[in-house]
Amino acid sequence: MGRIGLARMRRRGLGVCAALVALGCSVAAAQTLVSPWDGNAPALTDAAYACPAVGAPGYSASFDPGPRLVSLATEVTDAADAYRESGSRAAAECAARMLSAAAAGDAMEEAKALKMTRFDESETLNAAAIAYLKIWGSGVVAPEQAKAVGKWLATVARRQEKYFDTIVKKNPRLPSSHDHRLFLAGYAAMSAAIAVDDRRLYDWGVSAFHEGANQIDRNGMMVWERCSGGNTAKCHLQAAAALVMMAEYGAYNGDGLYEYKHGALHLLVKSAAAGLADPETFRAYSDGEPQHLPSHMQAWEIGWAVPYQRRFPDAAIAGLLKAGPAPRFIGWGGTPD
Repeated sequence: MGRIGLARMRRRGLGVCAALVALGCSVAAAQTLVSPWDGNAPALTDAAYACPAVGAPGYSASFDPGPRLVSLATEVTDAADAYRESGSRAAAECAARMLSAAAAGDAMEEAKALKMTRFDESETLNAAAIAYLKIWGSGVVAPEQAKAVGKWLATVARRQEKYFDTIVKKNPRLPSSHDHRLFLAGYAAMSAAIAVDDRRLYDWGVSAFHEGANQIDRNGMMVWERCSGGNTAKCHLQAAAALVMMAEYGAYNGDGLYEYKHGALHLLVKSAAAGLADPETFRAYSDGEPQHLPSHMQAWEIGWAVPYQRRFPDAAIAGLLKAGPAPRFIGWGGTPD
C-alpha cells in the first residue's frame, strides 16, 4: 500500500483500530509504519520554487556517471526541505516530479554500472526515500506517482538487503557486513520501508540496528569500527548517525531501539560526541594513529544529534550543535526536522 492509501487509513484513525479489536484482532497488527513527518504537513502556499528541468524528455535516462546521482539526491532533498519550510506547493510538486523521473529510469541501477560504493548507494536511496516521506502528506503526489516511486524505492532497498544477506555473508569476516556501511543500508531500508509500509523490509533494517548495538562495549566503542588510517573516530560517528536515526524510526513505530541492549546506543552517542569534540580520544582504539576529521565541524558529523538531543538533552551535545554548522546533510535526509 502506498502513502496515499495510508493517509486514507490514518484519517479513519481509532475507528479502524476499535473495529479490529472488536473482531479480536490485535491493534499492533493494524498499525501502519509511520515517519517523523507524518501528521504534521505544512499548509500549502504559493511560495515560488525554482525546480530543475526534470520534466524534459530523456531526463529519466540522463543519469550520467557519479554527478547525476549526487545531483538527484541533492536536488530532491532541497525541494522536499523547501516544502517543509515554506509549504511551497511548487517545491513539493518539484520533488514529486524528480522522484517520478528517477523511478521511471531506475536511477539507482546506474550505481551498479558506476561501481558506486554501497555506502554512496545507501546515501542516495536514503535521500530519495526521506524526501518522499517529507512530501507525501502534501497531497500533491498523484496515485500513479506514489505507486511508481514506492515500487522503485522498495526495489533498490531490497537489492541492498540481498547484497548484505547473501554476498557479504559469504565472508563473515568482511568488515562491511558488520560496520557503518551495513547500518546506513539498514537506515535507508527503513526509510524506504516506511514509504511503502513494508514491515518485512523495515524489520531487516531493525536487524541491522541490532547488529550494531550488539557490538557496543561498555566504553561506547565498536569492534568493527576500528577503521584503519586514523579513521576510527570518523567511522564511529558514521555508525552513531545511522543508528540514532534508526532508533528514531523505532520510537515512532513502537520499537524500543534506544532501550535495546540496556540502552547501549547511549554509550556510543557519548563516545561519538567526545570524539567529535576531541578526535584524539579515539587514538587508543586505533593503534595509536592520529585521527582524521575535518578541521571544521561538518553537517554529516552532527546532524544526527538533533533528534537525539530533543529526546535526551545533553550539555555536551548541545555545545556541539551550537558550535557546529546548520545540521543539514543530504545522506541523512537533509534537514532533520
